[in-house]
Amino acid sequence: MKTFKTLTIIGLITFLSACGKESSTCTEIQEGISFEFSQGDVLCLNDEFEITITEVIDERCPCDAICIWAGEFKFTLDILREGISTQYTHHAESVFTVPDPSPLGLTFSDVELLSDDPCETMMPLSDLEFRMTVN
Repeated sequence: MKTFKTLTIIGLITFLSACGKESSTCTEIQEGISFEFSQGDVLCLNDEFEITITEVIDERCPCDAICIWAGEFKFTLDILREGISTQYTHHAESVFTVPDPSPLGLTFSDVELLSDDPCETMMPLSDLEFRMTVN
């Protein structure tokens, strides 16, 4: 009977300690290595930064228009470091933009749309998948 009580207490302590831990949905990424992401993803870099892709903004030339510039995607990022959150809007590179470091010194570059997004059947922005690199 004493063994049963001991096992019950150990099991209860284990259960309660597991419930107290937050489950991390953060995807680990590395500097200089490209990674895939979508709107809403949470990325962790070097155990120092937590980067949330809060919004994808499509500023590409409309399918039924003739444009002198193809346009771009913009990404609104929340970057958390040491408990302080900084919002940053990254413009995907084009002829007119050069990657600028975020306020925290991170540089996002080499943005690529991975999803097939033909004009006839455009996908919701939340379904698009991208690849980029951070340094």
